[in-house]
Amino acid sequence: TGSNPVLCVTVGINTYTGDRVMTTVSSITYNTVALSKVNSADNAWDSDSELWCLLGPATGVNSIAVSLSQEGTGGNGTRAYGVSYTGVAQIGGIEANYAHAHTDSTLPLVVTTITANAWIVSGIYSEDRSATVDVGTKRGGTGDWTSPNVSVGDYGPIAVPAATTVTWTIGQSELVMGVAAVLKPAGGGAAKRRVVISD
Repeated sequence: TGSNPVLCVTVGINTYTGDRVMTTVSSITYNTVALSKVNSADNAWDSDSELWCLLGPATGVNSIAVSLSQEGTGGNGTRAYGVSYTGVAQIGGIEANYAHAHTDSTLPLVVTTITANAWIVSGIYSEDRSATVDVGTKRGGTGDWTSPNVSVGDYGPIAVPAATTVTWTIGQSELVMGVAAVLKPAGGGAAKRRVVISD
């Protein structure tokens, strides 16, 4: 329930073909309506993290369908999380984003909020078992050595627009990548998280 909703889905992929052609997301739908890709980060051959969002999604219980560019034969597979928010501007609701990939024990995602009381939603993929976030709240995440670790979190409302760093920490130095997006509040209010709807 709630007005001015948005649905965001983060996807982590670790799958490829025998010639190391990377698998990516080709489309995501919710209740058969297409989401728009916000951004992605990858290592150019077998791992990919993507964030997709849909402004004004239907309410109620509906299915999220993720379509991939190919059926990979190697790697640890694909995982996705969805989280919805209310109170988000329905025009220009994603006001900024940032994507980054590297090998380290942390992943800093730096975005600048433009509107007062905005929220930041971020999703990551890593090869390690665990991930924690330094600001805001981790809303979902799982994974181990036999499947991708995909986590999603959010932070807000951020009262004063500013450059903000959301840092994810994993258990040790590994390949880690992710995307952060800024949700613009509707009508000067603050966006509110509604529910994590998919695992």
